[in-house]
Amino acid sequence: LQDVDVRLRMSDRRRTIFGSILLVVGVGFIIAGLFGDVLDLGPLNELTAVGIGALVVFLAVSMLSSLVVPWMARVIGWPLPKFDNLTGTLAIGNAVRKPRRTATTASALMIGLALVAFFFILGDSIKTSVSASIEEGLRADYVISVDGFAGGFSPSLAEDLKTQPEIETTTSLRLGFWDNNGVDEFVMGIEAETIDQTIFLDVQSGSVAALTTGGVLVFDDTADNEGWVVGDTIQMGFASTGLQEVEVVGIYAESNVVQSNFLIGMEFYKANFAGFGTDTDFVVAVAAAEGSDPAAARAVVDAAADEYGNVTVRDQVEYRESQEAQVDTLLVMFNALLILAVIIALFGIMNTLSLSIFERTREIGLLRAVGMTKSQTRRMIRWESVMVAVIGAILGIVVGLFFGIAVTAALKSQGINQLSIPGLQIAGLVLFGIVAGMLAGFFPARRAANLNILEA
Repeated sequence: LQDVDVRLRMSDRRRTIFGSILLVVGVGFIIAGLFGDVLDLGPLNELTAVGIGALVVFLAVSMLSSLVVPWMARVIGWPLPKFDNLTGTLAIGNAVRKPRRTATTASALMIGLALVAFFFILGDSIKTSVSASIEEGLRADYVISVDGFAGGFSPSLAEDLKTQPEIETTTSLRLGFWDNNGVDEFVMGIEAETIDQTIFLDVQSGSVAALTTGGVLVFDDTADNEGWVVGDTIQMGFASTGLQEVEVVGIYAESNVVQSNFLIGMEFYKANFAGFGTDTDFVVAVAAAEGSDPAAARAVVDAAADEYGNVTVRDQVEYRESQEAQVDTLLVMFNALLILAVIIALFGIMNTLSLSIFERTREIGLLRAVGMTKSQTRRMIRWESVMVAVIGAILGIVVGLFFGIAVTAALKSQGINQLSIPGLQIAGLVLFGIVAGMLAGFFPARRAANLNILEA
């Protein structure tokens, strides 16, 4: 029946052996990345090792997917003969007959949806981690922040609020940069006297109180990477005062609220920073007085902030939601790019099906000659397309789940310590696969149905 037969170069045996080797190597890199704190990775860091492993596993799964395609096609297509016996049975047979062709057709969609599922999991985990971290780290009832990163606002705002009976205390935060051997590092000046009442820093060693007499608090991951401990002295270069020998007076583990790896006391900040923007607050954390009416306290804060045109007042929930919205904005850009990859995958399914129809010209002609109608031909190709797309979607989601869990675990040291799997979005990817298969099979099915019977 076939005068055109597309044969792939690598034998199934060699393909299986090579794919298995790649799978072992990829999983090895991922495991090494996850246990990078106890293994010597050489020039690689944990996240890089996991990323390399993920890429290699991608290639391995693409090569080995033909091994699972036959039984997946039978399981996915099992209901078809129940309500569309002839076309359903033939569609399953077409998908199973050449598993490598089916796997190749599904692989493009698999890769696209694997990336989408990966970013769904990573994004949701980042949002959940940030939300949990802010909920634990933010003790203040309200956060006053400047709109954007341009400029700041007058310190008189915090001073005015401290005089109000509804307000217990405030903590001002100011930003700046210091030179670390030619690299600009971000530093935050804080009011060490009040920060324990408004922001939880989770100090591991040393004390925040020591900042009142100078020194610097360092985030624990940064301290580990640099090999710094409390009592060490580091050289910090400031534009106003030049190079300073600064003692590490503490190590802290919670940086999501202060958003900096280095903290210095406000007096030390004022002594080393001078110029436009450094004498203004960037953030003010406000703690309401115990027993005060929340509505009255919020009204006082809002009234004080209204005097300044470039600030926003948020309570704890609003602040947490604003941080989550920033993550969502970043993910939208990535997902927009991934949608393009999925669209390309749909064209890949369409083109491969069209080639398979060309390869099966005589077969389809014979089916039409013995009585298959045009509508039955179209349904057969569409069912095959749907099965291919669902196979790609399932494989992609499984791979994406694996990568999402692995990368989230690798990012634990960066504060992403909460794994969250958005079940509704993942289920939506399966539904998307079904719809994608129907769309991708439309034109190939139409072409198959319109073949001239005698010529075919």
